Amino acid sequence: MLVITGTGRSGTTVLAALCQRLGFDPGGAYVAGINAGLEDPEVVAINEDILRPGGGERGHNQILSVRRDVIKDPRFILARGTALRTWWRERQDLRVVLTTRDPSAVVSSRQAHPHWFGPVADGTAQALEEDIAATVGLMANLGVPFCCLRFPDFLAHPGHVLTALRFGGLSFRDGRAYRHWRRLVDFSKVRHSPPPDGGGRRRSERFPFIGWLTGSGGRRPPQSRGARL
Repeated sequence: MLVITGTGRSGTTVLAALCQRLGFDPGGAYVAGINAGLEDPEVVAINEDILRPGGGERGHNQILSVRRDVIKDPRFILARGTALRTWWRERQDLRVVLTTRDPSAVVSSRQAHPHWFGPVADGTAQALEEDIAATVGLMANLGVPFCCLRFPDFLAHPGHVLTALRFGGLSFRDGRAYRHWRRLVDFSKVRHSPPPDGGGRRRSERFPFIGWLTGSGGRRPPQSRGARL
Protein backbone atom coordinates (compact mmCIF):
# COMPACT_ATOMS: atom_id res chain seq x y z
CA MET A 1 0.00 0.00 0.00
CA LEU A 2 1.32 3.44 -0.98
CA VAL A 3 1.02 6.07 1.76
CA ILE A 4 1.21 9.70 0.58
CA THR A 5 1.91 12.06 3.45
CA GLY A 6 3.70 15.28 4.34
CA THR A 7 3.19 18.54 6.15
CA GLY A 8 0.01 19.39 4.28
CA ARG A 9 0.09 22.24 1.75
CA SER A 10 3.06 20.40 0.25
CA GLY A 11 1.67 18.74 -2.87
CA THR A 12 0.18 15.61 -1.36
CA THR A 13 -3.17 16.25 -3.04
CA VAL A 14 -1.77 16.59 -6.56
CA LEU A 15 0.00 13.25 -6.09
CA ALA A 16 -3.22 11.69 -4.84
CA ALA A 17 -5.12 13.20 -7.78
CA LEU A 18 -2.67 11.67 -10.24
CA CYS A 19 -3.11 8.29 -8.57
CA GLN A 20 -6.87 8.67 -8.81
CA ARG A 21 -6.71 9.43 -12.53
CA LEU A 22 -4.49 6.41 -13.07
CA GLY A 23 -7.14 4.20 -11.49
CA PHE A 24 -5.88 4.06 -7.90
CA ASP A 25 -8.52 5.94 -5.93
CA PRO A 26 -7.24 7.15 -2.51
CA GLY A 27 -10.81 7.90 -1.42
CA GLY A 28 -12.40 11.08 -0.12
CA ALA A 29 -13.53 14.23 -1.88
CA TYR A 30 -11.53 17.05 -3.43
CA VAL A 31 -12.12 20.53 -1.96
CA ALA A 32 -11.58 22.98 -4.80
CA GLY A 33 -11.52 26.10 -2.63
CA ILE A 34 -8.31 25.05 -0.88
CA ASN A 35 -6.89 22.71 -3.55
CA ALA A 36 -6.82 19.83 -1.10
CA GLY A 37 -8.62 16.67 -0.11
CA LEU A 38 -8.75 13.09 -1.42
CA GLU A 39 -8.40 11.63 2.07
CA ASP A 40 -10.33 8.44 2.77
CA PRO A 41 -12.68 9.22 5.71
CA GLU A 42 -11.93 5.79 7.19
CA VAL A 43 -8.18 6.49 7.17
CA VAL A 44 -8.72 9.95 8.68
CA ALA A 45 -10.90 8.48 11.44
CA ILE A 46 -8.29 5.82 12.22
CA ASN A 47 -5.49 8.37 12.46
CA GLU A 48 -7.50 10.82 14.54
CA ASP A 49 -8.35 7.99 16.91
CA ILE A 50 -4.68 7.03 17.21
CA LEU A 51 -3.65 10.64 17.81
CA ARG A 52 -6.23 11.50 20.44
CA PRO A 53 -5.04 11.49 24.08
CA GLY A 54 -4.64 7.95 25.28
CA GLY A 55 -4.61 6.49 21.76
CA GLY A 56 -7.81 4.70 20.81
CA GLU A 57 -7.95 0.98 20.10
CA ARG A 58 -10.62 1.47 17.45
CA GLY A 59 -8.07 2.83 15.02
CA HIS A 60 -5.59 0.05 15.75
CA ASN A 61 -8.18 -2.62 15.07
CA GLN A 62 -9.33 -1.16 11.76
CA ILE A 63 -5.94 -0.70 10.09
CA LEU A 64 -5.94 -4.19 8.59
CA SER A 65 -9.39 -3.60 7.10
CA VAL A 66 -8.21 -0.79 4.80
CA ARG A 67 -8.08 -2.18 1.26
CA ARG A 68 -6.71 0.49 -1.03
CA ASP A 69 -3.62 0.65 -3.22
CA VAL A 70 -3.10 4.30 -2.22
CA ILE A 71 -4.01 6.32 0.85
CA LYS A 72 -3.20 9.95 1.61
CA ASP A 73 -3.23 11.78 4.94
CA PRO A 74 -0.90 14.45 6.40
CA ARG A 75 -1.79 13.13 9.87
CA PHE A 76 0.71 10.31 9.42
CA ILE A 77 3.57 12.67 10.33
CA LEU A 78 1.93 14.41 13.29
CA ALA A 79 3.20 13.83 16.83
CA ARG A 80 6.52 12.68 15.40
CA GLY A 81 5.02 10.00 13.19
CA THR A 82 2.83 8.38 15.83
CA ALA A 83 0.13 7.21 13.40
CA LEU A 84 2.68 5.86 10.93
CA ARG A 85 4.37 3.88 13.70
CA THR A 86 1.05 2.29 14.61
CA TRP A 87 0.21 1.42 11.00
CA TRP A 88 3.63 -0.16 10.45
CA ARG A 89 3.22 -2.30 13.55
CA GLU A 90 -0.02 -3.72 12.12
CA ARG A 91 1.11 -4.16 8.51
CA GLN A 92 4.44 -4.14 6.73
CA ASP A 93 3.15 -3.71 3.18
CA LEU A 94 3.46 0.09 3.42
CA ARG A 95 5.64 2.23 1.17
CA VAL A 96 5.70 5.94 1.89
CA VAL A 97 6.07 8.95 -0.37
CA LEU A 98 6.83 11.89 1.92
CA THR A 99 6.49 15.42 0.56
CA THR A 100 8.47 18.24 2.15
CA ARG A 101 8.22 22.01 1.86
CA ASP A 102 9.76 25.03 3.54
CA PRO A 103 7.81 24.93 6.84
CA SER A 104 7.30 28.71 6.89
CA ALA A 105 5.63 28.44 3.47
CA VAL A 106 3.35 25.71 4.80
CA VAL A 107 2.24 27.94 7.67
CA SER A 108 1.66 30.88 5.29
CA SER A 109 -0.43 28.68 3.00
CA ARG A 110 -2.56 27.51 5.93
CA GLN A 111 -3.08 31.06 7.12
CA ALA A 112 -4.40 31.96 3.67
CA HIS A 113 -7.40 29.68 4.36
CA PRO A 114 -8.53 30.59 7.91
CA HIS A 115 -12.07 29.35 7.23
CA TRP A 116 -10.66 25.84 6.73
CA PHE A 117 -7.57 25.58 8.91
CA GLY A 118 -8.77 27.97 11.63
CA PRO A 119 -7.73 31.53 12.43
CA VAL A 120 -4.33 30.30 13.66
CA ALA A 121 -2.57 27.63 11.64
CA ASP A 122 -2.01 24.57 13.79
CA GLY A 123 1.67 24.18 14.46
CA THR A 124 4.62 26.50 14.01
CA ALA A 125 7.19 26.20 11.28
CA GLN A 126 9.63 24.74 13.78
CA ALA A 127 7.12 22.14 14.97
CA LEU A 128 6.45 21.07 11.38
CA GLU A 129 10.14 20.71 10.68
CA GLU A 130 10.57 18.65 13.85
CA ASP A 131 7.68 16.37 12.88
CA ILE A 132 9.18 15.76 9.44
CA ALA A 133 12.64 15.09 10.84
CA ALA A 134 11.24 12.74 13.48
CA THR A 135 9.15 10.87 10.90
CA VAL A 136 12.16 10.40 8.62
CA GLY A 137 14.17 9.09 11.56
CA LEU A 138 11.33 6.80 12.58
CA MET A 139 11.03 5.27 9.10
CA ALA A 140 14.77 4.76 8.83
CA ASN A 141 14.90 3.09 12.25
CA LEU A 142 11.90 0.83 11.64
CA GLY A 143 12.89 -0.08 8.08
CA VAL A 144 9.84 1.50 6.44
CA PRO A 145 10.55 1.90 2.69
CA PHE A 146 10.14 5.57 1.81
CA CYS A 147 11.20 8.37 -0.52
CA CYS A 148 11.02 12.16 -0.31
CA LEU A 149 9.76 14.68 -2.85
CA ARG A 150 10.26 18.40 -2.25
CA PHE A 151 7.47 20.83 -3.13
CA PRO A 152 7.12 22.78 -5.35
CA ASP A 153 10.22 21.48 -7.18
CA PHE A 154 8.74 18.11 -8.08
CA LEU A 155 5.89 19.76 -10.01
CA ALA A 156 8.38 20.52 -12.78
CA HIS A 157 9.80 17.00 -12.79
CA PRO A 158 7.06 14.46 -13.51
CA GLY A 159 9.62 11.76 -14.18
CA HIS A 160 10.57 11.83 -10.51
CA VAL A 161 6.91 11.65 -9.55
CA LEU A 162 6.31 8.57 -11.69
CA THR A 163 9.37 6.90 -10.19
CA ALA A 164 8.01 7.61 -6.71
CA LEU A 165 4.61 6.11 -7.54
CA ARG A 166 6.22 2.99 -8.99
CA PHE A 167 8.34 2.75 -5.86
CA GLY A 168 4.99 2.64 -4.05
CA GLY A 169 3.95 -0.41 -6.06
CA LEU A 170 1.74 1.21 -8.71
CA SER A 171 1.78 0.06 -12.33
CA PHE A 172 0.77 2.38 -15.20
CA ARG A 173 1.79 3.64 -18.62
CA ASP A 174 4.12 6.62 -18.74
CA GLY A 175 2.31 8.35 -21.61
CA ARG A 176 -1.01 8.32 -19.81
CA ALA A 177 0.58 9.50 -16.56
CA TYR A 178 2.40 12.41 -18.23
CA ARG A 179 -0.81 13.55 -19.92
CA HIS A 180 -2.71 13.58 -16.63
CA TRP A 181 0.15 15.38 -14.87
CA ARG A 182 0.16 18.19 -17.43
CA ARG A 183 -3.57 18.66 -16.89
CA LEU A 184 -3.32 18.59 -13.11
CA VAL A 185 -0.38 20.90 -12.46
CA ASP A 186 -1.14 24.62 -12.39
CA PHE A 187 1.89 26.64 -11.32
CA SER A 188 -0.26 29.74 -10.82
CA LYS A 189 -1.79 28.05 -7.75
CA VAL A 190 1.59 27.69 -6.04
CA ARG A 191 1.92 30.53 -3.56
CA HIS A 192 4.13 31.32 -0.57
CA SER A 193 7.09 29.54 -2.18
CA PRO A 194 9.68 30.34 -4.85
CA PRO A 195 8.83 28.78 -8.23
CA PRO A 196 10.19 25.31 -8.96
CA ASP A 197 13.98 25.48 -9.30
CA GLY A 198 13.61 29.22 -8.90
CA GLY A 199 16.96 29.74 -7.27
CA GLY A 200 17.82 30.86 -3.77
CA ARG A 201 18.16 28.64 -0.75
CA ARG A 202 15.12 27.53 1.18
CA ARG A 203 14.79 28.05 4.87
CA SER A 204 15.65 24.39 5.31
CA GLU A 205 17.79 22.24 3.03
CA ARG A 206 17.64 19.24 5.34
CA PHE A 207 15.68 17.16 2.87
CA PRO A 208 16.72 16.63 -0.76
CA PHE A 209 14.69 17.36 -3.86
CA ILE A 210 14.18 13.66 -4.14
CA GLY A 211 15.94 11.02 -2.13
CA TRP A 212 15.52 7.30 -1.81
CA LEU A 213 15.80 5.88 1.67
CA THR A 214 14.56 2.35 2.15
CA GLY A 215 14.57 -0.23 4.85
CA SER A 216 15.83 -2.92 2.48
CA GLY A 217 19.54 -2.30 2.28
CA GLY A 218 19.31 1.10 0.63
CA ARG A 219 18.37 -0.26 -2.81
CA ARG A 220 16.93 2.27 -5.21
CA PRO A 221 13.72 1.43 -7.05
CA PRO A 222 13.76 1.19 -10.85
CA GLN A 223 13.82 4.60 -12.51
CA SER A 224 10.95 5.60 -14.74
CA ARG A 225 11.59 7.33 -18.02
CA GLY A 226 12.75 10.90 -17.54
CA ALA A 227 13.82 10.53 -13.93
CA ARG A 228 17.17 11.91 -12.84
CA LEU A 229 18.13 10.63 -9.42
